[in-house]
Amino acid sequence: MLQFLPVEESNLFAVRASGKLTHEDYQKFLPELESRISDEPISVLLELDDFQGWTLEAVKDDFKFGTSHRFERIALLGDKAWQRWMTAMAKPFVTGEVRFFSRDDAGTAWDWLRSSNTIEPQAAYDLVPYRNIVVATDFSPHALHAARRAISMGEQMGANVS
Repeated sequence: MLQFLPVEESNLFAVRASGKLTHEDYQKFLPELESRISDEPISVLLELDDFQGWTLEAVKDDFKFGTSHRFERIALLGDKAWQRWMTAMAKPFVTGEVRFFSRDDAGTAWDWLRSSNTIEPQAAYDLVPYRNIVVATDFSPHALHAARRAISMGEQMGANVS
């Protein structure tokens, strides 16, 4: 199954792929994606969640879509060695940069995708760096990752981290 994840930036899309993708999945998903794409190159975060591959027809659909659009960057989030390998195999067939990130590095993947988007001159003046960052915790491994990410952001922006 393919589903959109909410993203507020234009020409930046996030998609979750789960289970085994079929031709029918692409027939439902691609028209909606096509309607959202402008003439500008797009960047995509593809989150592989319990992803089990494709049917042969779905591979053709994916290849056709990937070779017919201009991509600025594609970030794949996964947790399996074969997914990393799959990312390397896709590079010659798509425009733009393609990188694999482990699921623990989702923040880094988002930063990488966003760093490619140019900011309009006036918008650059309107941006205000964070001054304070508060991190809530439940003491899980995910909370530890969030705390590390907050500390990293605080250091980059000169913000207080609590």
